[in-house]
Amino acid sequence: GILDRVSVIPGVAPVNIYGKFLDLFQELAGAQARLIAFDYDWRLDNIASVRKLDAKLRELRAGGVEKIILIGHSMGGLITSYYLRYGAQDPAAARDTWEGEQGVAALVHGGVPMRGAVTAFKYARDGEVLGAGRRSLSARVYASFSTHFQLLPAPGETFLYDAAAPPFPIDLHDVRNWREYGWGLFAGASSGDADRYEAYVGRELSRAKAFYEALHAPAGGGVPELPYLYVRSHAHPTLARAYMGAPGRPDGAGLSCDDAGDGAERPPTHTEGDGSVTAQSAVPPDAMRENFACETHAVFSLHADLFSDSETAGRVWD
Repeated sequence: GILDRVSVIPGVAPVNIYGKFLDLFQELAGAQARLIAFDYDWRLDNIASVRKLDAKLRELRAGGVEKIILIGHSMGGLITSYYLRYGAQDPAAARDTWEGEQGVAALVHGGVPMRGAVTAFKYARDGEVLGAGRRSLSARVYASFSTHFQLLPAPGETFLYDAAAPPFPIDLHDVRNWREYGWGLFAGASSGDADRYEAYVGRELSRAKAFYEALHAPAGGGVPELPYLYVRSHAHPTLARAYMGAPGRPDGAGLSCDDAGDGAERPPTHTEGDGSVTAQSAVPPDAMRENFACETHAVFSLHADLFSDSETAGRVWD
């Protein structure tokens, strides 16, 4: 089922994720609405989750459910955004049909990395240390998750800077750059291993690029006027830039995602956001923002807690 809490240190330090919101919302709704948790494997290609969502909504409609409100947090917002516009189509050949909107009465999002997250690039290079228990997910482990590639900064996003501050233009979705600069699986890889990795990583990067391009494509006709509530936070420093240690060389070992401690004058690596997704990345695609009936609800919470207060639960219910 859906995660209501995660144990950072097993048996000692559980972190509440969705449990509080589920309780608050169901208390407000009472018998007037049924809250259905949609669980999915967050490691898989987002399209696998899109198709699972499609099957679930078809099942609900076949069972007589007439009014559906989709609530998506973080990656769940990417999945619902794509589904509304393209249904279960593959992004390589998706047509703008808005077929997923059938039977959907409203949409609620919070903390959605619409333009990706620099944090995902950092984890591709360094892996991630989880909690005080110092458990870690290596860069190799992250490379095995399709969604890891689909959370990278979107095509065209500027996030990599020269040590002297000017932006460094690079195609993050070109596998040749990953191999040349030793990112992810390519760090320390032999020539033979790199040849094998190139086919896999190249395929995943191409899928990620197609997904983002479909999400941000200009809207065709027939866009629904869907009520849309977006919950967002600007209150926490959020990683937005990485700096190269030497001009023109974004090699894995030379990249820095920390602010300069040497007094250098350059834009900070962090900007406003919810601690995981920057405020800029969280802006919905133009096709949604310009056509849906949009409302924004600002909170001061971190990414995992965007839906965890009674005021936000009330806005969602309203």
